Parts: sequence; C-alpha cells; structure tokens
Amino acid sequence: MTMNEILETLGDIFLSQEARQSTQKPFWKDFENLKYTLLQHLALFFLIRWLQEHYGMEYAPQHVPFLLMGSANALIGLLGSTQCFDVIVIVELVMATMFAFLFRFFLFFPVIAAMMVQTSRRLETVLINPLEESGNAENEQAPPTYRNARSQIKKRLESFRRRRQERVNQTSSDDVE
Repeated sequence: MTMNEILETLGDIFLSQEARQSTQKPFWKDFENLKYTLLQHLALFFLIRWLQEHYGMEYAPQHVPFLLMGSANALIGLLGSTQCFDVIVIVELVMATMFAFLFRFFLFFPVIAAMMVQTSRRLETVLINPLEESGNAENEQAPPTYRNARSQIKKRLESFRRRRQERVNQTSSDDVE
C-alpha cells in the first residue's frame, strides 16, 4: 500500500458519516459515569507535561508530538471524542512512539501504551460490533473474537474502497460528458 493510497483511505474515513459517531461523550453529559475517565485523561495529560519538563523538551522540535498527544488526551477527557478524532490520536501516538524511540525518551512508552489502550477501547465500541450483521441469539451473547473483529475491519475498508472507486468512476464519466 503506497502512501497515496493510505492518505486516500484516511480521507475516505474522515469524510464518511461513520466518522462522526461518538466514541466518548463529553463528561458533563454523563458526569457520574465519566468522572473517573476524565480524571484518567487529565492525569495522563499532567504526566506528559511532567515528562516533557523532565527531559527538558521546552520549545524543541521533538516537543511537538508529545504536546499534541497531551493536548488531545485533555480534549478527549473534557469534550468527548468521535471516531475521526480517535484515528487522528492513533496517528499522533504512532508519531510519538517513533520520536520516543529515536530520541530515547523511554519514560514516555508507558504513557503511550496507556493512551493506545484508551483509544482502542473507544474505537472498539464503534468499529467492532458483532451484533451489527447477525441477529441470532448465539452471537448476541458471545464476545467479539479476534477473527470476527478482523473481518469487520476488512469489510469496512472494502466498503470505503468501493465508495472511493465509485466516486472516481463518477468523476471520470462526468469529465467525458
């Protein structure tokens, strides 16, 4: 898969209706259930800020991915999240992982791992839903398996690719006319 195809796929994901699905509500809409989640997000934000000061990364180029990572975490805790924003957070986390490895900021790895777990749990509620296509009683009680989750993701990617191809065919037919 080339970089251009990856960017086109990400663009299709961001422009789809599914990207607007909420993966976490703002804390004020359900304060009793989300107050601990808010505290986790804010604790990670302040831990990231402390680690930045510990490594002396003030206003350095390697400061940027961790600043994005911390501010995204605080925003999710306060304002909630959507599927599209969670994909952006995953990209930020991959970038922060590369910077942490490259510049040997090893104390960031547990924080990055915690954020990846949070993000995957939020996305799991939206992307991996075994009840979506089957209506029988066995699947209603069975937890999602790895194979089932993988097939769900493959089906979604295929639908994005089909829609993109339809748009390309439609624009090429419009150009001919």
